[in-house]
Amino acid sequence: MMQMKRSILFYISGHGFGHTTRSIEVIKRLLHLEPNLHVFIKTGAPAWFFRLNLRENYTLVSEPVDVGLVQKNSFVADKEATLKAFAKFYLEFKTRLPSEVKFVRENKVRAIVGDIPPLAFEVSRAAGVPGMAIANFSWDWIYEPYAEEFTEYKWVVPVLKMLYGKADALLRLPLHGDLSAFPNPTDIPFIARRAEISREEVRKKLNFLHDSQSAKIALISLRKADLQQIDLKRLESIPDVHFLAFSDTNGIKNVHPLPPDFLPYPELVHASDVVISKPGYGIVSECIANKTPLLFTGREDFREYAVLAEGILNLGLGTFLPQEDFFSGNWAAALENLPDLKTGRELPPVNGGQKAAEVILENI
Repeated sequence: MMQMKRSILFYISGHGFGHTTRSIEVIKRLLHLEPNLHVFIKTGAPAWFFRLNLRENYTLVSEPVDVGLVQKNSFVADKEATLKAFAKFYLEFKTRLPSEVKFVRENKVRAIVGDIPPLAFEVSRAAGVPGMAIANFSWDWIYEPYAEEFTEYKWVVPVLKMLYGKADALLRLPLHGDLSAFPNPTDIPFIARRAEISREEVRKKLNFLHDSQSAKIALISLRKADLQQIDLKRLESIPDVHFLAFSDTNGIKNVHPLPPDFLPYPELVHASDVVISKPGYGIVSECIANKTPLLFTGREDFREYAVLAEGILNLGLGTFLPQEDFFSGNWAAALENLPDLKTGRELPPVNGGQKAAEVILENI
């Protein structure tokens, strides 16, 4: 008699890519440990990201499951607009809840994992299945200073704490903020994806390199709108470095555009000598996993930044560049002052995906 597949439902925040990358790593580990498992994924993150990184045994439902952060750009949050968007989203909770619970029951979902939409735990409690969170921060902690400034939204923070309190357990990641809203925390290592293709093979695919093994490569991990704020023309004064960017670069000779789905992100990180970006959890953890230093600048009005920046510097993972130098393309000196992570350095463990998968399976 054929065994019926067990199923799990992931709710994944569409804010940035960090929530998505670590959820994908956990899903891969789950499917490796339990091949007779099907994973449903609800998220506002782009579908191509899952097609690029997952092969089978999953169903993607593309829909927004949280607000995340409304941003003026990747470096500045729109605090009032964020709170207003959450208030609107929360008003839809009660009307949305029955259909979410119906989805869980029709698909015989055995457990719900949230990274970290509060909707996930409202649904898990209502459906009577275990609800587990994976997080290094929570939205109540992020929104708290916003609500202190825009006091008409003070109610948002206790509501979020209440929703997160409906989770059954928390898998708490390193470099975390205040996660006291969740019950039953368990600390796990960083979750990160390691490259599966050799550095040499990736460099061969970059056909603009004349000497694919000795050339210096810098991966600019920013969106198109953010790249437009940077004086990329100035990078021509650093001719010994090839810069990779996920956007058109207006013909600048040593800044090479790549389509976003060219290769999975860890392959590019591993093949590069440095990643240049603002710090986010996904970037930091995958730089650790692939032993690539990070050149980073600051961001405003986002509490996670201070925790990550302190961790990067304390662990010797990268170099800070003030925004004035970052946006002006004044990168040459900083690129000469990066830590060497590839030789002889003991870095934090990145097997949190395996640990998370083991805990999740224990609960279904």
